[in-house]
Amino acid sequence: MNITDKSRTESIAQINPLDRNDIKSCSMLDSQILQGIWTINQWEKAIIEKDGICLGIKKSSNLIGFCCGFRTIEEIEITALGVVKTFRRMGFAHALITRLLQDAAVRGIKKAFLEVKENNHEAICLYKKFGFKTIDIRRRYYKDGSNALVQRATLRAEKIKIF
Repeated sequence: MNITDKSRTESIAQINPLDRNDIKSCSMLDSQILQGIWTINQWEKAIIEKDGICLGIKKSSNLIGFCCGFRTIEEIEITALGVVKTFRRMGFAHALITRLLQDAAVRGIKKAFLEVKENNHEAICLYKKFGFKTIDIRRRYYKDGSNALVQRATLRAEKIKIF
């Protein structure tokens, strides 16, 4: 999927499934964006796992964001989402989640789950656009001692639109 700037016709970013060639880039971005939530081995497992969906967004062949999820029979858990700071608030995270949820919905997945820091208001607002609602709190879940909101959304393939 290409993301295009509405004021120009040139393509500014491309979303594709991540593969083994992206493992190091994902690990480096993870360190920058999310303070290293996964090791390089965990990135490798996520990318090659048959029940995983890992997408990357690239601009000029450089990885600028990622979104990963792990599928079960009727559910997907979004396990990682990040976009380089200089490319935030440009719709890239929205596009990544849209694509991940579309891929899940067309495979018959009915529900999506995620955890988000309770003070990450930008992410919470983004997830709300996809129908995510808080269903639980995990106390002191993150390394810094902050709480995680557990959120869930119901998926319907026809309702998930790419902008």
